[in-house]
Amino acid sequence: MTDNLLPGMSFQDHTGRDGIYASCHKKFIDHPDSLARINFGSDFLAQTNVWPVDRYATRFYQPSDIDQDLAMTLFGEVLDESNGTGLGAKGGSKRTNPKFMDPIRIKDVLTLGVPTDADKPLVDLFNDQIVTLRQVVEELPDYKKRVQWTKHRMGAIDPSIISVNLPYKYMQPPKPAASAKLQKCMSDKDIGDSKPDQILLTSTYEPDRMGDFDQSLKLQGAQLTQQPIYDQDSELVPPCKAPFVFRKGALIAVEAQLSVFHFVNDPKDPNHLFQLSASRVKILAPSPLAYQELKPFHPLPQRKVLPSRSSMIDTMMLKTSGKATGSNMDLNT
Repeated sequence: MTDNLLPGMSFQDHTGRDGIYASCHKKFIDHPDSLARINFGSDFLAQTNVWPVDRYATRFYQPSDIDQDLAMTLFGEVLDESNGTGLGAKGGSKRTNPKFMDPIRIKDVLTLGVPTDADKPLVDLFNDQIVTLRQVVEELPDYKKRVQWTKHRMGAIDPSIISVNLPYKYMQPPKPAASAKLQKCMSDKDIGDSKPDQILLTSTYEPDRMGDFDQSLKLQGAQLTQQPIYDQDSELVPPCKAPFVFRKGALIAVEAQLSVFHFVNDPKDPNHLFQLSASRVKILAPSPLAYQELKPFHPLPQRKVLPSRSSMIDTMMLKTSGKATGSNMDLNT
């Protein structure tokens, strides 16, 4: 464990009266939209919108503004891939086969847990977030046991962690014709004042450096889009650095909207898919752990189907009879 720590940094540095954990606790216990402090039914309500016949969705809002989706603020420590975090395009936010039908609609997924070595007040505050989410799940009308959260990997997700979807990772940039014409109209003064290296939320990047960029994305002309991810200095984090800042152990704050998608395959037993969609992410403290390169996605090898016992016996008998026939032929010659 100590071999993976960066020099001069440890989880213990986050503790103490003036440490990062104390600051995090004060910030989220006082924030009016903190997931740990709000209660379903009083501080926010639900509204269900009917989609096509086989599915419908539920959104959440404050009683004072029914038209505005509720923006919850929450915190947690980024967990590793074994707990559901997924920062690769292959397998992100899909609950079934990790092969994408629409490669542009790709989202990374972060799973958040209790901060390492946190004191009791911060642990209790994180657990209050879990309690609020469970309250929503249990008090929704027509609630059944088939409840799922979007995640990176297949399988059950631990109820003591929080799963958050980041915005769309790739996009098709607008056609350059209009911007090219606008460039000709710009004066030399305007060009001199521009900052080509400035990172904006509208910026796009060539995705060739990313390990999850495959041929289907390249054929569609997809580019990485700048997401609302901010470092400790409130500067935007370029997409290629996201795996570094979101490595296991990073303490982050998230502003997100909660939605529930209901899939009615069986009217008596619908599926409820819960999703927290991040609209802004802030790195509160970097991970003390060293960065490890993401492994490329490789599908599992297909399982070999072994022949049945009866077919094996038939094959052996054929081989035996063939050898006997062959020996008789040799004797006759």
